Amino acid sequence: MLRTVDTDVVVLAISCVPKLEGLEELWVHIGTGRNHQYLACHTISSCLGPERTHVVPLFHSFTGCDTTSSFNGRGKKTAFEAWKAYPNVTRGFEALYRGEYDRADPEIQKFVITMYDRSCPSETVNECRKNLFTKKDRQLDNLPPTEAALKQHTLRAVLQAVYVWGQCLIKNQNIPCPSEWGWQKEGEVWVPLWTQSPMAAQACLELIRCRCLKSCRNKCNCSKRQLKCTELCNCGGNCK
Repeated sequence: MLRTVDTDVVVLAISCVPKLEGLEELWVHIGTGRNHQYLACHTISSCLGPERTHVVPLFHSFTGCDTTSSFNGRGKKTAFEAWKAYPNVTRGFEALYRGEYDRADPEIQKFVITMYDRSCPSETVNECRKNLFTKKDRQLDNLPPTEAALKQHTLRAVLQAVYVWGQCLIKNQNIPCPSEWGWQKEGEVWVPLWTQSPMAAQACLELIRCRCLKSCRNKCNCSKRQLKCTELCNCGGNCK
């Protein structure tokens, strides 16, 4: 019996059932006060099967935990339904455990697409973003992340699930430097590296142009945003 108030412990307990030799039952008592329950982790592990039991920590970290962000508007229930709808992602999670990131990428992207729209025919999250934005007029917050952002998110999930939780039964863990796994250091604090691609707001600034034929006189689109006119503008960037 384990006593906890943390969902992470439940996930680890489920994944460790096959690893603990001679173990017949593993129970977790979770919750506080009147809001508590007993969970039979051995039964849950049996229902999931050996393959999903092995990768359930990575599923948990990938879909959001204390050290990794979740997908906006997509909770654990939605993510698990997507897992059932697209079971091939289990192979992708397994590939991540083996360090085969290129092989896992198509499965991971399709899983994320399934979380946002099961009917979307796209094979990449970038294509899915375009389709959902143009055809269904969705807000940016309701679109899946870009491929660049998803890559960094996946690295953080792998660091947590494979290298930290994956060594939970080892006394002296060997944890790699977070800088190689979707994190960057600002001063003395580690913060997420969200993406290595330019932010959309910054990239869009380069596309702003005015339609002034002669002189803008500080009243054009560029000047309103405190930008200088460029060769994209009708004035050719030579106005005053």
